Amino acid sequence: MGGRRAERAVPSFAIPWADLACVDGWAVWPGHPPVQDVLALLPAPPESLWDRPKLSVDLVRSVVAAYAARRGAVGAAASRAVVAREAPVAVVVPDDLASPIEARLVALGAAGVPVVRRPADPRRALAALPSFAARRAAHRVDLGRAHDPAHTAQQVDPAATIGGNPLSSFVVHAEGERDATTVTGEPSEANAMEVRGSGARFGIAETAALESAATEIPGFLDGVRSAFVGHSIAVRWSDGPGSSPRAIGGPVRAWLKALHAVALVDDRIASAPAGGRSACLVDTRARAAAYRKHRQHVLAGEVPPGAPATDAAGGARDAAPLDRAPRLG
Repeated sequence: MGGRRAERAVPSFAIPWADLACVDGWAVWPGHPPVQDVLALLPAPPESLWDRPKLSVDLVRSVVAAYAARRGAVGAAASRAVVAREAPVAVVVPDDLASPIEARLVALGAAGVPVVRRPADPRRALAALPSFAARRAAHRVDLGRAHDPAHTAQQVDPAATIGGNPLSSFVVHAEGERDATTVTGEPSEANAMEVRGSGARFGIAETAALESAATEIPGFLDGVRSAFVGHSIAVRWSDGPGSSPRAIGGPVRAWLKALHAVALVDDRIASAPAGGRSACLVDTRARAAAYRKHRQHVLAGEVPPGAPATDAAGGARDAAPLDRAPRLG
């Protein structure tokens, strides 16, 4: 039979998400082999990648949809935001293929997927993509184990848990002072964590979104899950060794910088004695709750950003706003 070949359904295959911890991102070259061997190609069935450009572009769409769902995105806008920030795959388009698949490429671009058209040097073009550059910058940080946002949906049988209990707390606020992780006390299940950021686009209005983003970042580590529980991050480790406060701070610093352009991350963590209470943690939990209340009032326009945060009784907790006062460490 002659004429056009029938359209084929996008094949299902096991996407090796863990492999993203080893690359900047995957490339799809919707044309004929050979392709430059310096590109990390999407590990999909070869028959879906070569000589079927429409099918290969549709495959990219299914991969990024699965990635957005894995990252917890709900709805088109949230999915596009995730993909635009951390796209796991990009399409490299040879000039002789652009016309037949143009509509599909436009749809991919609208969904946040990078589309590199007719690059003179595909490797350099991919390396310059913001999502690929972000992964590369974070992966350069040695955290003792593989780490990538793709790990967030991994299943973990916890052998150790830090945080997620009544003594623990977590808060993100502005006006960081130093670019470092500072740990006070010996590792235990109860801990307080303050992340103080600084940068051109970092202020009280941004802290709520960054606080939500930061709670899942420890789960970028292989073998770790994290979630906001109560007033703190509960971090569950599949192995006991390495389950320390400093191991939590490392990925938070690396990925807030890489994905959210936070120039300086002043990460301070304090732990209570094992099996005991800590006045520091009790006070820090109260300060974190006061700051969140203060932030709500500021964002609602009820108080100016420079007003002091107050405690539950309405009394000022600090002579300066919480996000400007000295804290842990």
